[in-house]
This record gives sequence, C-alpha cells and structure tokens, in this order.
Amino acid sequence: MEYIQNRLEQWDLERQTIKGPDITVYSCFLFLTNSILAEYYNYKTYSLLFLFLFITSIIYRVFRSNLTFIFDKCAIFSVIVYGGYVFYLNFTKMSFIRIALILSSFLYTFFLFYYGYYKKEYCYNKDPEIGLMYHSLLHLISSVGHHLIML
Repeated sequence: MEYIQNRLEQWDLERQTIKGPDITVYSCFLFLTNSILAEYYNYKTYSLLFLFLFITSIIYRVFRSNLTFIFDKCAIFSVIVYGGYVFYLNFTKMSFIRIALILSSFLYTFFLFYYGYYKKEYCYNKDPEIGLMYHSLLHLISSVGHHLIML
C-alpha cells in the first residue's frame, strides 16, 4: 500500500508541472476501439473488459486516489490475462508474423513501463510531459497488440 501512496504522490507532483492537457486522457480512447472490435468478433467478455479499462483509465486520470488507482490496475490486469487467454485459444490459427507482432507489443509495453520505472525513463521520464507521451505510446502499442489478438 505504501508503493501505491508513493506513486500517487509522485503522479500528483508530475501532473502539477504539466503545461498542457494530459495526453493520456485522449489515448485512453484507443481502448474503445478494442471494445468495439471485440464486440464485433463476439468476444463479449473481452469487450466488457476493455470498456471497463477505458472507464477506469479516464476516472483515474480525472480523480486520482488510491481507490481509482487500484480499480485501474485491476482493469489492466484483467485485460492482460484475458488477452493472454484469447491469444492462447487462437494461437494455432495465427501466422508467425502475427504471433511475433503480438509478443513484441507485449514486450515493448513491459519495457516502456517496468524498465522505464527501473531506469526512470520512458513513462517515468524526469520531464512529466515526455513521460505522458511515452505512456500514450504504451496505450497505442497495447491497443494494437490486442487488436492483433482478436483479428
């Protein structure tokens, strides 16, 4: 719980130094495209999870608190786990290139977020605006990766 509190305090300090709008609010709308595509391909659970992720992501960015942070992380975790499940189900029908792109998108988002946290770069850049741009890139890459899982 201490990690969550420290992270929230850090994000609040970063947010206060941002000159323009938080670009990640806009990049969260990419998750709606995943929800629509999942609905189109009749992945009802996947669609609802992406809709939940969109909602929690927007709420977290507007009303930062421990509770909204936890809900957002639960939504992220749920989408990752269910995406892995759908990937597993469809694995034998996928081309090598598609599998490589999906795995690359997963590894790259992991790199941007966790390696960036470790090195204080990318999503955790000292300049909060650059960090938000990388976080928006993370939204884009993860959205594309999940699109590839469903196609």
